[in-house]
Amino acid sequence: MDEDSLKYASINEGIDSAMIIISNQLGNIKVVKNYSTLPLIECYPGKLNQVFLNILSNAIFAIDKSFDKRPGGQITITTCLHQANYVEIIIEDNGIGMDEDTRNKIFNPFFTTKEVGEGTGLGMSISHTIIMKHNGIIQIKSSPGDGARFIINLPLRQDTPT
Repeated sequence: MDEDSLKYASINEGIDSAMIIISNQLGNIKVVKNYSTLPLIECYPGKLNQVFLNILSNAIFAIDKSFDKRPGGQITITTCLHQANYVEIIIEDNGIGMDEDTRNKIFNPFFTTKEVGEGTGLGMSISHTIIMKHNGIIQIKSSPGDGARFIINLPLRQDTPT
């Protein structure tokens, strides 16, 4: 679903769509969904689904690096209304985590922590651009060995100032 026009869409349904696409990659990874009831937001749904897919794919990669396909890996997805005008999406994993240098470079085009042939280094750069196009904010909280937490805030309407 890649549209060039704004539409009203459900964030929870968008995340679920991304989960369907990557479900065969989950293996032993447990997924916990803490969805709030949210209003529809004005957005480019297909583009946001790409953001969710990129973050979730990276979470699976980080968990696989940490757990080597053994049980214990977990992705937690939380959605809520934030400050009445924003939807907040938190996607966190218990994978290998990131050091400060990686966190500072993660949105740079072609930056990757993956081996040659495993990734292009464009997923998070594209995700950052999409969130900015939605007048949103994306933050990362992570440290080595402690997994990663991506926090996305998106306005309910595109005329809401950030």
